[in-house]
Amino acid sequence: MPADIQAQIDAAVRQAGARLSGAAQAAIGQTVGAVTSTVAFIAGLVIVPVWLFYVLYDQNRFMRKAVETIPAQIRPDTVNVLRISDRILSQYLRGQLLLCLVVGVLATIGLALLGVPFFAVLGIIGMVPAVLVAVIERPILGLWTLLLFIGIQQVENAVLVPRISGKAVELHPALIVLVLIIGSQVAGLAGAILAVPITAIIRDVFKYLYLRLSDAALEPVEAMDRIGGTPLRLDV
Repeated sequence: MPADIQAQIDAAVRQAGARLSGAAQAAIGQTVGAVTSTVAFIAGLVIVPVWLFYVLYDQNRFMRKAVETIPAQIRPDTVNVLRISDRILSQYLRGQLLLCLVVGVLATIGLALLGVPFFAVLGIIGMVPAVLVAVIERPILGLWTLLLFIGIQQVENAVLVPRISGKAVELHPALIVLVLIIGSQVAGLAGAILAVPITAIIRDVFKYLYLRLSDAALEPVEAMDRIGGTPLRLDV
């Protein structure tokens, strides 16, 4: 066989071998990755529930140990401030869940009236999938669906958020609108989300500290009772 043809054959064999080797390495790597991910997922299914059980079972003991690390002089006030924050955040989250429920119901009813397919599911998922399904059904239906969600969003921002969130954290709707605007301007979406609970926390912490540090200072339990919070318990 001529030398130039032999060289071409050798080069082709080397290229084929390199490609086969690369394909084999990639296949092995993907297989190992899939096996590792599967094992990690199964381990997570087993470990996470057990870990949560022990955390919940020993929650009171953990809390006692954490409280004991705080200096005794400021321990009641520190715990009460944490309780105030926890109460406000819990109330705010409950308000947000109620808000999501109301918006979902409004969207579902609106999509049903427009005749959008799968309205019950799309009302929960949100605007983009609903508009896409409506456009596939009929382009004009997609336009009406888009207008529906824009209207719901306006009602949510102007009426539902101030009233539901304001009632949850006991803030006036006008103040809710103001802090939402300030929060969004200062920190964008995160600011808009955190503005309401942070404002309520600052309000109640200020009330508590005022009652504790005024001339006629109240005891921690009395101050918490005055602002409607749960006082510090010794068995926490």
